[in-house]
Amino acid sequence: MTVKYYAILTNQGAARLANATMLGSKLNLTQMAVGDANGVLPTPDPAQTKLINQKRIAPLNLLSVDPNNQSQIIAEQIIPENEGGFWIREIGLYDDEGVLIAVANCPETYKPQLQEGSGRTQTIRMILVVTNTEAITLKIDPSVVLATRKYVDDKISEHEQSRRHPDASLTVKGFTQLSSAINSESETLAATPKAVKAAYDLANEKYTAQNATTTQKGIVQLSSATNSTSETLAATPKAVKAVMDETNKKAPLNSPALTGTPTTPTAPQGTNSTQIASTAFVMAAIAALVDSSPDALNTLNELAAALGNDPNFATTMTNALAGKQPKDATLTALAELATSADKLPYFTGADRAALTALTSVGRAILGKTSTQGVLDYLGLGEGSALPVGVPVPWPSATPPTGWLKCNGAAFSAEEYPELAKAYPTNKLPDLRGEFIRGWDDGRGMDTGRAILSAQGDAIRNIYGEFKTVNTENYSIWESVGSFKGAVVPLNPSTNNSYFSLIRSMVTERTDGVVYPKVIGLDASRIVPTANENRPRNIAFNYIVRAA
Repeated sequence: MTVKYYAILTNQGAARLANATMLGSKLNLTQMAVGDANGVLPTPDPAQTKLINQKRIAPLNLLSVDPNNQSQIIAEQIIPENEGGFWIREIGLYDDEGVLIAVANCPETYKPQLQEGSGRTQTIRMILVVTNTEAITLKIDPSVVLATRKYVDDKISEHEQSRRHPDASLTVKGFTQLSSAINSESETLAATPKAVKAAYDLANEKYTAQNATTTQKGIVQLSSATNSTSETLAATPKAVKAVMDETNKKAPLNSPALTGTPTTPTAPQGTNSTQIASTAFVMAAIAALVDSSPDALNTLNELAAALGNDPNFATTMTNALAGKQPKDATLTALAELATSADKLPYFTGADRAALTALTSVGRAILGKTSTQGVLDYLGLGEGSALPVGVPVPWPSATPPTGWLKCNGAAFSAEEYPELAKAYPTNKLPDLRGEFIRGWDDGRGMDTGRAILSAQGDAIRNIYGEFKTVNTENYSIWESVGSFKGAVVPLNPSTNNSYFSLIRSMVTERTDGVVYPKVIGLDASRIVPTANENRPRNIAFNYIVRAA
């Protein structure tokens, strides 16, 4: 019996599957479509790129390898009871790029709608034979499809047989194992009631501890007080920290290093003890000493203040002078200059200096921070040796900064004032595909030309003509000018072959005169030809310095 209902790969599907197999990539089958084929049971065609009359397309509900045949792919889609109202005669399988991968026909079936009085959930299945199932991604999105009973049963069975059951821990919920041990230190086991009861019974049998004292262990109460004298309380970390914070504010007894501005009570005048003296006590004692001293001592006090109260003033001055520049004639000459604003010193000779005005140019140069900045300011940058407006052949399509293409474009005289002096029309010549010719300037070789004027192509005139010779023996024509030839007498009785050839090339009149039928000049048979006269050349991009 001939197979009537079957599924095949389309040409596009076969090509994509072969490409995925060759490259080791994956073909992602994602959607299935159904249609009514316009009322006629179709025959699957590998050239199809879409269904004949598609009625519905949605994501796949199941995509798997047939467990009984590893070369078969099973694709399923569930149509819910709230969708319908159409016949199903054709099925299409699409990939994630919307390409029709496989097409099938099926027995005609009508999918009703609920409002028609009948409704059912219908499963559409396509079984596809392929050469390499590993080249197809067997994955669906469970969040956008309906699950069949078999799909749910398979997933539950797969989960029960798997080991994907996380164990419980102190931070994560999960499965845990029970244990009746009462001496375990495990943090991943759960105690059984038996273990809890054993521990509880053991605790009831223990001795009840007494309060702790300085002579015995026992139960103790915590306290955060920092001024308690109790010997039955235990200090909390808070109390210890408070004491440590206060301790850190104190200076150590051995070699104390005080920070900030420490203060101390000012002792009465005349105190003579190991008490710390405040600055107020010291200043009062010095003032009392100065006020009760003769004027000579008071003068020395003022002198000491003038010298910065430096007890080693002489040594300090000697060291300072040792680091000074010795007096030099050159420095002396510079020191004697009466400097003023916008003046620059320069040397006029040995140990002689003078001042000159600092111009705006000099000030601008001194303000540059690099050599390139000075060169750019002086106009000595790239191409600066050429004046503005000179055309230069350039070996690149893009001109450098400050240059423009000679392409006939207009330019702004305000932006390029120097270029406007060279080209007063504010328009550059178009040198694309052109040769540059020197201006005649009265020589007489190319008269009547103005600078920057264009000139079309031309060649010198080449003149030539053929003249026929009137003879009864059919002598051929003679040439003049650029054509080369000679009179050839023709006679049927002496050179019949030439006679026949020439007779075919001429036209004879009744008066015996012959004329040529076709005479042509083809220079390409001798030299290279084109649509213009030109010498050998190399193409450059003509550019012009604009600023």
